Amino acid sequence: MIISPFSILITSISSISWGVFDGIRKHLIQRLNHWTLLLYLSLLFSTSFLIWIVLTNSFELDSGYYLYGFITIVLNFFANYFYIKAIEVSDISSVVPFLAFTSLFTALSSYLVLGEQLAKIQILGIFVVVISSFFINYKSGSSIKKLFKFNKGALLMILVSLLWAISAPFDKLAVTHSNAISHSFIQSIFISFLNLIMVLRFSKEKLFSDFLKAPRALIAGSIIASIALGLQFYAYTLMQVSIFESLKRGLA
Repeated sequence: MIISPFSILITSISSISWGVFDGIRKHLIQRLNHWTLLLYLSLLFSTSFLIWIVLTNSFELDSGYYLYGFITIVLNFFANYFYIKAIEVSDISSVVPFLAFTSLFTALSSYLVLGEQLAKIQILGIFVVVISSFFINYKSGSSIKKLFKFNKGALLMILVSLLWAISAPFDKLAVTHSNAISHSFIQSIFISFLNLIMVLRFSKEKLFSDFLKAPRALIAGSIIASIALGLQFYAYTLMQVSIFESLKRGLA
């Protein structure tokens, strides 16, 4: 599959949006309970995609969607939770680089699920992205041994990378049975339901008070992330999943 300038543009906008959203999430987790944060973000995502669907009359879904949609909902629910925990317990600049492992894991999962194969130079590029993540995490004066010593947040972020990598090829399959916006909406609304269950179980007393702590950041973050997610799923239809993930991590 030839990567067109248009697909690079879509990937760039999505990747930069994800990078901005990473910073907003770190800002929010310092102020909100993690379950209420996840609930509000997923509800705001759902609202953004619903408005998008209504304005464009673009909802599509066929019977082949359900299995792939279910798999991605479960995987992303846990990935989102572990991501929030990772940036809660560690400095964001030291753990987000480990999301580069998504590229490596996705290359394997997309081959197993989709049969997507990479050229040798593309595989080399993925390894460069992954290795570079360690050096981004390196601090002046640290030993090489410390460079490869994972903290709790880094381990959680590698788990997030694995979950997102497993989800990515199933996201691509789900989009072939719907479209990018429909899949984004369905995923967001069901993850909202799962997050609501967790809020009612663990932190319902903070459900309303938490929103008032950072309403502008929540709304801005949800809009930016909705753009990032919608364009990501669309980009999956334009290029190999592992190539997108590598470009995304390098830019973000």
